[in-house]
Amino acid sequence: MVAMSENFAIPADDVYQSTNKNKLGMADIPWVLRRGWVFPALGALLGLTLAGAFLMTVPAVYKSSARILMDRSVNRYLQTNKIAESPVFDDADIAGQIYVLSSDSVVVPVVRELKLDQDPEFVGRPGEPGKFGIKQFIKTVRNSVLSLQAEFAGLEGSQIDLRLGAGKAALQLDPSVIKERTAVDMLLQQLSVYREDAPNVINIGFSSQDPVKAANIANAIADKYISTVENRKRSSSKMISQLLEERLLELKRQSDDADRALQDFISAHNLVGISVGRVVQGPQDDTAAPSLMPSSTPNDLILKLRSQYVDLETKANELERQLGASHLAVVKLRNQMAEIKRAMKNEDQRNGLNDADQAKLRDLESSAATLHNLYNAALRKSNEVNQIQPDMEEAHIISRASPPLSKSYKKPMLLLGGGLMFGLLSGAVLALGREWLASVFRTPSQVRQATGLYCAVLPKVEPAPGRKGIEDYVLDAPYTRFTESIRNVQALLKSDQRRAGTKVVGVISSTSNEGKTTVVSNLATLMNSLPRARTLIIDGDLHRRTVTEQLTPGVTEGLLEALDEPSRLKELVIKRERSRVDILPCARSERTPHAAELLGSVEMEKLLDVARETYDFIIVEVPPIMSVVDVKTVERFIDSFIFVIEWGETKRELVEEAFDEIDNVRDRILCVLLNKADPAALKMIEAYKGSRIGNYYVG
Repeated sequence: MVAMSENFAIPADDVYQSTNKNKLGMADIPWVLRRGWVFPALGALLGLTLAGAFLMTVPAVYKSSARILMDRSVNRYLQTNKIAESPVFDDADIAGQIYVLSSDSVVVPVVRELKLDQDPEFVGRPGEPGKFGIKQFIKTVRNSVLSLQAEFAGLEGSQIDLRLGAGKAALQLDPSVIKERTAVDMLLQQLSVYREDAPNVINIGFSSQDPVKAANIANAIADKYISTVENRKRSSSKMISQLLEERLLELKRQSDDADRALQDFISAHNLVGISVGRVVQGPQDDTAAPSLMPSSTPNDLILKLRSQYVDLETKANELERQLGASHLAVVKLRNQMAEIKRAMKNEDQRNGLNDADQAKLRDLESSAATLHNLYNAALRKSNEVNQIQPDMEEAHIISRASPPLSKSYKKPMLLLGGGLMFGLLSGAVLALGREWLASVFRTPSQVRQATGLYCAVLPKVEPAPGRKGIEDYVLDAPYTRFTESIRNVQALLKSDQRRAGTKVVGVISSTSNEGKTTVVSNLATLMNSLPRARTLIIDGDLHRRTVTEQLTPGVTEGLLEALDEPSRLKELVIKRERSRVDILPCARSERTPHAAELLGSVEMEKLLDVARETYDFIIVEVPPIMSVVDVKTVERFIDSFIFVIEWGETKRELVEEAFDEIDNVRDRILCVLLNKADPAALKMIEAYKGSRIGNYYVG
């Protein structure tokens, strides 16, 4: 076949495509939504209605928030029972504090203090469980049973009875306990605890139908948390003090022992000029005299001390001339010079000892000095802790909750917008689902996907004024979309005749009432309008005889008589007045038995041979494929076929089955006609594709 354009053109030979493609492609969605616009519209209206009803019926909810600042100096001096130099308070610590805020240690006391287990908002009214009463009751009992089951999960043998007994006991919990747990669960549902953007700030929010109650509960939780933190702080402070006290006592004992050992050594060796180190109470002065610890060699140390002494003496003399002998700086330098003299004297005495004694003396002095330093450091730490701990706060409230002035739960614009979007989406899904479940053909592309054949669309038309039917519609409205589509089929037939000598054309469908008679009549009219063309219509449907009833009612002879005597064809045909088309009707009023045998008989072949000699085109209306087997018997006498599908009615599965039934006919099907298409839907399709075909035609 010769190729044609997209819009009602002659297609090239197509290989039959698989029908396993999507029945509803992405390209079909826009026009499906435009066609089914009523569903999104109704969905949007319903969504707005439901959102409005929700806004009007759901109780108002108020949210109030308190803010707590977590101090990073927490546990500065206590980390795993050790003295720490710097705080460790990271995101994990914050997360832990958030968990504590929603734990039973904080929530349960708040429930008891505020008597929330008696509040209808949390546990329901007497004799009428609240919004969450029954749900929370069942949940609490279930959790209790599961907890007991887990507790006794390891029991075996005779202890199973005990396990079962414990389960029964769980169902007999004290009602007050159940009410309290119900109130706790309800409080946790309305409680929100999260870290704000500000460093170490935790937000405690609570939602309630009562704005005052929302603020009170948020503040109560914050206060309870602070008291819990204070209790922990006091415990930590006690532990810190105890730890430091024990550490100081131990260092004092070790320092005293080192002093005694050094003093004993000095006394034993008559080192009268060497003094034992003192415990310094408080911070040490960085300008104190140089260390008296010996260097690698005694002579080096003496030389160094003498050099220092000379430098200090020079500075002291200079300052004395400028400031006077009584000035503090001069006095300080003189004291340092005295210390250096004593150090030189000690070193002279030390030089009188042998190497072993000198080494032991250095060890004793070093040990004593180290212990003195440790003790002094611990003492300073203890004094610092004692000064800081009374004022140290792990957390404190920086913003208390106050009753909100406006509702915080309901957001009208958000809810209405959400209802609108939900309704639109639901309606769109419903429209697409309806189209999907319908499993019918509405676009030529859908037909091509299912059949692999070119498809022309015939819009549904109404009879012209003064006419009862549309058998001659191509004459009544020659410039309409319907007529132009028939002209495309006409072009196909002419092309196929030139290529393969086609004369006999069968018009078939999968089921009845798909419009074959309308197609046969109008196609024959156009074919007969060609110069010197003669066209014959044969009513080959011996069951329903639609062509005969609509075009030649009241005849007494026709196809059956022609089968008996093919030579009588000329006298048995009836010529229509307007179109001048010859019709061979089926005159018998009742259904013809053995119709399939008659259509597939040798007589039918002879009759068609006679018709071929007289007519240029012979159009045969054949019974539906899925109703009877007539097509399978007569198809060998027919050159080409035209397949008719009713728009929006014929099921896809039925068409696919029909094609499977006539697999040997598929290669001879010139085109598919999508008949009775909704004109409004066609305009939507054309508008989506941008073709605007409907603007071209008249009528």
